[in-house]
Amino acid sequence: MMKRKNKIIVFSFLMLFFIVQPIFISTSFAQIVNIWGISEGATRSYDYYEIYSGSINSITTHPRRTYRIVKIYDNDGNNYTELIFQITTTNIYGSPQVSTQVLDDSSSSWSYNGLEMTSSNYYMSNPLYPIYYNGTDSIGFNWTAAEVHFNTADPNWNMTISGNIATLNRSYNGTENGADYDVNVIIKWNIVSGWLISYDEIKTYNETLGYSIHYQTTIALPTAGFLLDWSILFSTFAIGLGAAAVVFATLAYKKFK
Repeated sequence: MMKRKNKIIVFSFLMLFFIVQPIFISTSFAQIVNIWGISEGATRSYDYYEIYSGSINSITTHPRRTYRIVKIYDNDGNNYTELIFQITTTNIYGSPQVSTQVLDDSSSSWSYNGLEMTSSNYYMSNPLYPIYYNGTDSIGFNWTAAEVHFNTADPNWNMTISGNIATLNRSYNGTENGADYDVNVIIKWNIVSGWLISYDEIKTYNETLGYSIHYQTTIALPTAGFLLDWSILFSTFAIGLGAAAVVFATLAYKKFK
């Protein structure tokens, strides 16, 4: 009678396991896909300069801009995340200005040209891109395709990806105010976090004018949010629960056989 009772207990435990485990697994793999490489609460600040050197020596500073990730959520119900960040612009004149911006998950919102910057807009350009891409659902941004584009379809730029860093380069020349000039541009992005790393554009005039202008974006307060992948956590828990159940059942069977 006792053996029969113990077998019923073991059988009940196994049945409970096979009912509960699929719940954990289905929950973990039903998670909404986060296409961003950062988490809510992450912040990053940038400083923007125009540095003159040579026959002219001065520095012009644009207001610092701080980006804080306010929310990452699935706004349109397609199981991929949009992102809202708060932009705080600060300078020595008056109070900070605060605005918000929504970054969409659709790949149509993310052009290759958005990785480029110019001396006229570098201090207002969006410094964050998605890191995830799904071509079937047209979601996110494809960094590998961007590299191919800049190296084959865009004659003005080239791009290399080394480790986590994507680097865009451009060089050209022209004539202005009676002086020849050369321009070199280097833009770096972190393809794991999606953040802009730096922007440098140096315009050098020949001896007629004899000076250069360096347009520069630098990280003022580099911070990164910590990403906890809950789907992996739940999956690991479910697998561990399954392993424990098998061991327990085996030991119980041998003991009461």
